[in-house]
Amino acid sequence: MQINSYGKINLYLKVKKGKNNNIQHYKLDSLIIPYNEIYDIIKIKENEDDKIRFIHKQKILDPYRNSIVKTIKYFFNEHRKLELKKNISVEIIKNAPLKSGLGYVESNAIATYRLLHQYYNIGLKQTNLYRFAQTTGVNGVFFLYNKPAFLKGYGGKIKFYEKEINLHQFKVITNSDIKPDSGKVLNKFFANYKYYIKNAKTHIENDNEENKYINHLEIPCFDLYPKLYSRYIKLKKNYKHVMLIGSGASFLCFN
Repeated sequence: MQINSYGKINLYLKVKKGKNNNIQHYKLDSLIIPYNEIYDIIKIKENEDDKIRFIHKQKILDPYRNSIVKTIKYFFNEHRKLELKKNISVEIIKNAPLKSGLGYVESNAIATYRLLHQYYNIGLKQTNLYRFAQTTGVNGVFFLYNKPAFLKGYGGKIKFYEKEINLHQFKVITNSDIKPDSGKVLNKFFANYKYYIKNAKTHIENDNEENKYINHLEIPCFDLYPKLYSRYIKLKKNYKHVMLIGSGASFLCFN
């Protein structure tokens, strides 16, 4: 039994401080669209022994601290009264680059949660799915629907974007050799909050707020990872507009 796990693209991303200026709980304002060109594959099969096994081929993927392992623990704790057999192997075929900024951490979690319910033939209530999605990260709720949407607040407020978007105009460039730390990027951003808000680059100037193509985390990420900024400069030679996606190592390019 298997399921695909897709990514996302932020067409714009604004970040604000949360309650009591707590940088661990920040607010966002973003227009997000699905990214389906690269997807991970998550598989579940039965084990011979009564153990849960997590299988992967990524050397730098922590087998004890990742969204899939956390999801497995969440699932069995949620359904502990059912006394489910834990004789399963969960495998991820990781096609998406790590630290890409394309949301695969949350996407992998949502996909695994759904797949576990299918495997054990447990009905999945929408309220439980929504509650779980909010624990995965600020983009989690988006992956419940995988359709263009505005995501606001702490990630729980979603409003679908009804206008047509020409996805063919966009090109996503990933950089697997650069792995930004999103926590460090956020710390850098909030440490110089007013400066980065003021200097955030608007890639298209117009009166339509949803098409400004701005990313508040772009400059702090470049400041921390100069190699990423060098890639940005090179891409600007071939594309009129180049914008970092989230706080990862991918770029959204279009003319």
